[in-house]
Amino acid sequence: MKTENNGFDGPVDHTREGKAVPERLLTAHEAAMFCHVTRRAVLKWIEEGKLSAHRTPGRHVRIEVREFVRFLNKYDLPVPGEFSEYGRKRRILIVDDEAAIVRGIRRALDLESAYEVEFAYNGFSAGLKLNSFNPDVVIVDINMPGMKGEEVIRLIRAKNEAIGIIINSGSITPRIRMEFSGSEGVRFFEKPTDMDALIREIERMCLLRVPGA
Repeated sequence: MKTENNGFDGPVDHTREGKAVPERLLTAHEAAMFCHVTRRAVLKWIEEGKLSAHRTPGRHVRIEVREFVRFLNKYDLPVPGEFSEYGRKRRILIVDDEAAIVRGIRRALDLESAYEVEFAYNGFSAGLKLNSFNPDVVIVDINMPGMKGEEVIRLIRAKNEAIGIIINSGSITPRIRMEFSGSEGVRFFEKPTDMDALIREIERMCLLRVPGA
């Protein structure tokens, strides 16, 4: 679950399984130093709603690095090298043999404009995309012709255990749940897919893959 306050008075609270996920925060002075402007200029951006921030109980300004990078990108300002990982779009790979499902998920992700999206209609193509695309999150069906979804998941885990996996299928058997429910970074969605919930889960998984999270 994720709650946000884009105003000036409330903190942004990201949660992981009900627990707070640590965020890297900047002071107004630090943001000003990165932008080569005065602290007063940064406070003005915040007051005008251009830059999201919150205040601590002691009334000190704190800015999430993620929000700071969004601000820099929006106004065509250079992103410091140490924040480049925050600024890049997250890569999502959709693996499903149903073209309508792929189109639906792509359409929902395109609306977010925060993702690069690739797709594969079978497990063999998915294996190639894993190497060429290097996804942050893979959405995979189970019942596909040729290489099944569970084989794709094992391939993903062998390549990189940090890749988030969302099993999105109408064929999630107790055996599949038993094999993968204990794995870190694996979530299950039954078809027909709740697209809003799927997007929230993708966002959560991507958040956990940001440095410092």
